[in-house]
Amino acid sequence: MLAQPEVRERLKAQGMTEATMKPGEFASAIRDETAMWARIIKARNIVAE
Repeated sequence: MLAQPEVRERLKAQGMTEATMKPGEFASAIRDETAMWARIIKARNIVAE
């Protein structure tokens, strides 16, 4: 999808930038992001309703 110029332009118009990652890098980024939000949720005692 991101190889399509019209898709890239639409995302760019929304202020997004293109970033490429190898699968292992993406998995690491997701793990880090998940851990960060888990700490925030626990520290603030956030629960689902």
